Amino acid sequence: MEHSPLLQQVAQIYTLTIFDLFQKEYDKYFATYIEKGNEGEPNHEYLISVCNENGEFKVSFNPSIGTISCSCRKFETFGILCCHAIKILNQYIRKRWTRNAKNGCVKDSYGRNVQEDANLDSTQWYREVCPKLVKIATCASNCREVYSFVEKAIEELSKQVYNICRENLGLVNNVNPSSFILNTNHIFLQAKGLKRKKNIVKNYKMSKELG
Repeated sequence: MEHSPLLQQVAQIYTLTIFDLFQKEYDKYFATYIEKGNEGEPNHEYLISVCNENGEFKVSFNPSIGTISCSCRKFETFGILCCHAIKILNQYIRKRWTRNAKNGCVKDSYGRNVQEDANLDSTQWYREVCPKLVKIATCASNCREVYSFVEKAIEELSKQVYNICRENLGLVNNVNPSSFILNTNHIFLQAKGLKRKKNIVKNYKMSKELG
């Protein structure tokens, strides 16, 4: 979290109490996803949903003048950005940073050059993929037919991911592709900013002993 340019900037503006409220919205932003988007002129319009929650929120963003609003009206009520607006802002910030990086220079909010950190890519990829997989898992848990379909799709997907990672990450050839997702969890859990939960590992070991 400390690497987020958005958090770094608001930490210098908000009081500690307001910053804590904002950080809760920032944490929730990782569970949001874009249902629909229309990047017209001058406003970009998006429908934002949150995993495991009902309802959609309309976010309107004008990149030319830097204004953003959401139908939840949290900013108008509490004076802080909601997780729905943060979803769009962070996406916009990443696009801007990517454009700057192509020119060989990335700058922070003060215009200072910053060093690239390859581990941050891994963290961001994990956080972008995870909510999508959670959404699929939620749907699969409510219907046996969907569950069976997802189970087969995951098995096929894991084989393809294994083959790609074997070529790019140098994984050993004798690893069983069907156990690839479980055996390579450390690749994602050790991404910077993400902590391995010890109780999950402990429960997994216990289940193996009982089996």
